[in-house]
Amino acid sequence: MKKVLIFGAGSYIGESFARYAQGRFDVTTVDSTNDQWQKLDFSGFDCVVYVAGIAHRKQNKSDGGIYYAVNRDLAVSAAQKAKAENVGQFVYFSSLYAFGVTKGEISANTDSLPVDPYALSKFEAEKLLEPMQSEDFKIAVVRPPMVYGPGSKGNFPQLVKMAKTLPLIPTVKNKRSMIFIDNLAEFLAIVIEERASGVLCPQNKDYVSTAKMMEEIVKHSGKKSFRFPLMNLPIFLFSPLSQSLQSAFGSLYYSPAVSKMPFDREYQLVDFEESIRKSV
Repeated sequence: MKKVLIFGAGSYIGESFARYAQGRFDVTTVDSTNDQWQKLDFSGFDCVVYVAGIAHRKQNKSDGGIYYAVNRDLAVSAAQKAKAENVGQFVYFSSLYAFGVTKGEISANTDSLPVDPYALSKFEAEKLLEPMQSEDFKIAVVRPPMVYGPGSKGNFPQLVKMAKTLPLIPTVKNKRSMIFIDNLAEFLAIVIEERASGVLCPQNKDYVSTAKMMEEIVKHSGKKSFRFPLMNLPIFLFSPLSQSLQSAFGSLYYSPAVSKMPFDREYQLVDFEESIRKSV
């Protein structure tokens, strides 16, 4: 049984994976907010999974240093310790936003051009980790899209709140790449078992429209919803939710070529409707 170190206590992805992987891996979690990790002997672990980090949020000019300290510098220090102590693999959780794209398709030809501190700190960490890879030390960079599931943080709870609050659901045909937490946990398990490396972009099997997701949220919440064409009600755009709505109902997705995995194994364990039922 492989021994896995989750670097970053309190992480939604890390804690979810630790629960999911019970009996499949020997999982230990270390706190990244103090010097506990520096005192820990990494040599007994087969893989270190770096999930510590400052999340994407509305940013102030003063936030920049925090992003770089945790998302970049701490990650590199953890990887250096892992390599020096003969760990065989380091998995760094980055983000779709490391591409620097906020709408439309991310294809195999999309260059990474991040601009804000969050995305830049993730991207710069990737670039510093890349030359550390060797035959004995594999580096896998995971760039997931929006992660959702029971107890998740970030955009999904806001979407749930929006779906339960709005009396009408806009019928906008957008496309979003997302990944349910159990599917991501299975993906990570396979990455560790296969000792995969490179930049990996997992996503659910099918793209999701925000309207469809909101409908499913409302349905599994025991409420009723009504749909309307967003463009037929221009006044809707001037509501207090306008900015959030325009962001949520835009398209942002990986092309199939980008999310193609280097291993022939299935990690899509939970379909879309079941994932929403489990999440609300």
